[in-house]
Amino acid sequence: AGFLGEDGFAEGQSAANFLLQKCKESNKQKFNILELAGTENSSIATARAEGFRSVIKNDKRFNFIHSEDGDFLRSRGKEIMDSIIKENGGLKIGNEPIDVIFSHNDPMTLGLLDSLEQHQISPKNTIIISIDAEQESIDALINGKLNCVVECNPKLGPTLMDLVQKVASGETIPRTTYMEETVFTENDDFSTDEP
Repeated sequence: AGFLGEDGFAEGQSAANFLLQKCKESNKQKFNILELAGTENSSIATARAEGFRSVIKNDKRFNFIHSEDGDFLRSRGKEIMDSIIKENGGLKIGNEPIDVIFSHNDPMTLGLLDSLEQHQISPKNTIIISIDAEQESIDALINGKLNCVVECNPKLGPTLMDLVQKVASGETIPRTTYMEETVFTENDDFSTDEP
């Protein structure tokens, strides 16, 4: 009858919009981006990648220097970052510093943070953007380890039941219903109990 879920393309766009805003006042001529992509050829990884690129494609300062499939796994996020640090002697690819990390989900992001911590590398000079908004990532954002977390809203239940009841009573529902999603950033006030 219809699709209910997340809009991966919009999530990628939200991530890139934060990046544009963050870099708006910067005098830097180039920002090198490392992308930790989700499972290769999965619809959500493709949508997030395309959404992100659609926003920054006309800004010549942004340059993808490496993109790797992390399979949405924390272990792969750590493995990829461990490998980059070992092969390049730090948070860089060859002689190019990694200025921005765009990760398609929180587990991979948390894995790369595990790696940075293990190698005693501070993420302070790197813009790190993640998607999901798991509590551990929100905590990392509050602690200054991440700059932006785009929510992937899992609370489908009430909307699903509303749509099911409409279908059951013979009503037509929209072909696509996307969940409302929040963007959490380093600029937010997290002093209350609820982010």
